Amino acid sequence: MLLGAAAPPGAGAQSDGADAPAFAVALGSSLADVGAATLLVAAGQADAVLMVDAPDMAGAAATSLVGEHGASAFVLVGGSAAVGPEIETELAALAPRAAMSRVWGADREATAAEVARQVLDVCPDPRGAVVALANGWSPADTAAAAAAVAAGTVDAVLWTSADKLGDAATEALKEFSVRRVLVVGGPAALSEQIVDAASAAAGPAAQIRRVGGADRADTAVMVARVATAGRASAAVIADGWDLPTAAQAAALAAAATDAVVLFSEPGGTLGDAAVQFLADSKPERIWALSSDEATRGALAQNAEQAASEARVTKIDSPTAATAAAIQVSRQQDSQAGGCIDAGDSAGVGSSGSGGGSGSGSDGGTRARNPIPPNPTGVDASPQGPNTVLMTWDRYPTGHSVIELTVAWNPAVHPPTGMVTTVVVGLSDTQYTVTGLTPGVEYQFSVFARNSYGERRGTAVFATTPTS
Repeated sequence: MLLGAAAPPGAGAQSDGADAPAFAVALGSSLADVGAATLLVAAGQADAVLMVDAPDMAGAAATSLVGEHGASAFVLVGGSAAVGPEIETELAALAPRAAMSRVWGADREATAAEVARQVLDVCPDPRGAVVALANGWSPADTAAAAAAVAAGTVDAVLWTSADKLGDAATEALKEFSVRRVLVVGGPAALSEQIVDAASAAAGPAAQIRRVGGADRADTAVMVARVATAGRASAAVIADGWDLPTAAQAAALAAAATDAVVLFSEPGGTLGDAAVQFLADSKPERIWALSSDEATRGALAQNAEQAASEARVTKIDSPTAATAAAIQVSRQQDSQAGGCIDAGDSAGVGSSGSGGGSGSGSDGGTRARNPIPPNPTGVDASPQGPNTVLMTWDRYPTGHSVIELTVAWNPAVHPPTGMVTTVVVGLSDTQYTVTGLTPGVEYQFSVFARNSYGERRGTAVFATTPTS
């Protein structure tokens, strides 16, 4: 349920400053609501997540951030039991000209569904939505799903219990035009009965894929690889067992372009899979996030060793993490409300109700940078035990694209080997990959590149036959 008029940044909301941010406000101790709020940031409908200390008290960190940066809008995520009327009063006093709205449901499942509706109403994807489904009562899995949101892997996130698909998630999957459901976590987190129910609700056209590693750190790497096909412009690394910090990491990554979240072991040690991902993807920017000095130092050291050319920044507090998210949002080309590119073909937003290609009060795409969109309609079809045919729609003119690149690698975890890339012609619509191993699942992507760089492409998967 949406109360009030949610005004995207720059969309006519009164502001306490010319460059004041819009905040998605959530209870910091509710990782489920923080994850839903992260979706609003990833979709460009807020600049940062403002985490409050208690249902009836914003807390010193939140009030300090609003006092320093001002606010153009507040979107309260959750009902009054999570973000009470006292919070509304407190925030209104700090930023009296800011727009105030609330997105909420009867519980965390219903709240996530309402946030998803708000995002998809503004940003309908003509190809169908990509939805993450996770156990909303498992902090580890909600953190991993928030990481999927931050990476731009999904258009929406839905919560459910471990053994029964709730009414809110069921109705949302039936209502949305779903092309893919990403099930976050293993069978212990979400049973096969949940997967079957989600498949039935989403319909026969929807693809169902489970992404779950041995623990939350492994799952985060798997999510990152699915989101980026082994490439990322930025990464936020945090202790995945410190759940408030994990939530802050996802909220920061959601504000950045093509960013992923990676979780360390307690103490800041990165696992082999995370180190390999950083070495493969070579991100330009890494944030190491922890309130503990020793952990923060270990994270930064591991990041510098794995990605020697990256600029590594240490973040020491929730206030600093939110301030960094605000700064990142301001550095983007536009702060108008916009859309997530949850896939290799959505580019910098989607057309449809409330969409468009500019900024303004009617809601436009969040043109975070001038990197071009990737080709649409990417598919991969096995042609034999060693061969897969990749196909995609002809690339449209008007994006100043220098080249198209196809990429593939085994879809195994932990990853083995480097991503293979081949440059193809701008007018090409297919490429035959040879020399593959029989009986192995691979992931395939197509990237467009111009002088500013290239955008991640969500992978499609195919398994070569054994004979």
